[in-house]
Amino acid sequence: MKEEWIEEAKRITFDRFPEFKGIEPEVKSREYKVSSRLLAKLGLGGRETIRRETILTFVREFTADDGVKMKRILKVHIDSRGRITKFSGTK
Repeated sequence: MKEEWIEEAKRITFDRFPEFKGIEPEVKSREYKVSSRLLAKLGLGGRETIRRETILTFVREFTADDGVKMKRILKVHIDSRGRITKFSGTK
């Protein structure tokens, strides 16, 4: 994963979720197989392929109004072309 893609994803994340601004994410990469059967079912055709993605995990700790310490977690999924494919997180 190119470093500039990660930096761009962080910039977009901070724009959309300002409460995570200044938090350095944990960066993990993973690979997974997409079967030819699934591709055919989706109408995409082709042979089995391996997809790669990078996941940025932001964790922000805060104290709730009742004094309980909690974590807010946000994951940003980036495909092998550097595009953000999904944001997911806790409420």
